Amino acid sequence: MNKNIVSRDWNAGKIQTNGFIMLELMIAVLLTSIILTVFLTASAQMFRSYYLQAVYEELYHQGSSIDETLYVGLRFARDVTVTNNTVRFTSPTGLATGFTVQNGILFRILEDNTRQPLTGNSGMGQWQDVYIVSSQQTPFFSLQGQTVQVALLLRHRKSNQEWPCFISVVPLTAQYEKGAKNDAE
Repeated sequence: MNKNIVSRDWNAGKIQTNGFIMLELMIAVLLTSIILTVFLTASAQMFRSYYLQAVYEELYHQGSSIDETLYVGLRFARDVTVTNNTVRFTSPTGLATGFTVQNGILFRILEDNTRQPLTGNSGMGQWQDVYIVSSQQTPFFSLQGQTVQVALLLRHRKSNQEWPCFISVVPLTAQYEKGAKNDAE
C-alpha cells in the first residue's frame, strides 16, 4: 500500500505542515498574556489611585472641619487656659468648654463636661483609620502671648497620608481688651 495515499485519505486531502498550529497557539497565548498583564496593571493602578484620592478627601474633610471648629471656638473664647493637649475656655454663653486630644482623637469638651469626638472615622483609639499626631514633637496647643496656637497632624493609618492643621487665633476678647487699653492711654 502506498503511504502517500493513506496520508491523503486520512487528512482528507489537506497538506500537512508540521508545527504551524503550535506556532499560532504560542503567539496567541503570548499576546493574550501581554494584554492581560497590561490590563491588570492598569486596573490595579486605577484602584490604588481611587483609594488614595478617597483617603485624601477624607483627610481634607476632617481637616477643614477641625480648622473651622477650632477657629470659631477659640475666636469667641474668654479666659483661655492651655496645656500641651488641652485648651479650656469660657464660651460666649458663659459656660466652660474646650478641646482636648487623647489617644489620637480630638474631642470637643461640651458645656456639660462630656466629650464629643471631632476626628476619626471608624473605631476608637489605636483602631481608627484617621488619628492625630503631634507635628514635629510640638504640643498640640500652646499660648504665645494672647495668641492660641494649634498644631495638629491628621494621619491615615493604612496609607500614611497626612493633613496638617496649623491655626493661630487671637480671641476677640483679647483684641477688645488690647484696643480698650490703647484707647485709655
